Amino acid sequence: MTSTEPTTRIIQCPHYWIWRENNVVLTKSIGTWERLITERFCRDFAKVRKPLEGQSWAVIYHTLEYVLGTPDLAEPLIQLSKENHVFGLTLSVKVVSDSTLKQYQFSSINKAFPGRPEPAKSFLNEDDAFQYLANRGFITQSKSFHSAPG
Repeated sequence: MTSTEPTTRIIQCPHYWIWRENNVVLTKSIGTWERLITERFCRDFAKVRKPLEGQSWAVIYHTLEYVLGTPDLAEPLIQLSKENHVFGLTLSVKVVSDSTLKQYQFSSINKAFPGRPEPAKSFLNEDDAFQYLANRGFITQSKSFHSAPG
């Protein structure tokens, strides 16, 4: 199965951006999240991911503007992560800050999904994250999350 559209229109709301470029899903998380926001994110992510199902694809999560989330957001994110791997996710990359609280929240979600094929590779800056993707054959037009594409 091959996607005919190299880039999707961005789904943009106050808490996140999601779009696809070639075989990479790009996300930017913003602000404080709670369960309803997380559930909406997961539904929107699945829509953007759909054309890639059955192929090798990657995701890059930009979380530098993410603040924190309520404890109940872990369950939908764990479910999304499991679905992503079933549908062909090959590589996960995160752009993260060195905030101890954020790292703790992300690691607790990762620990809840111990069977994941490969944990997300974390970077402190976008340049290194996009280069890591490109070195593994996942090329995007965007090289930054500073402004929405298109």
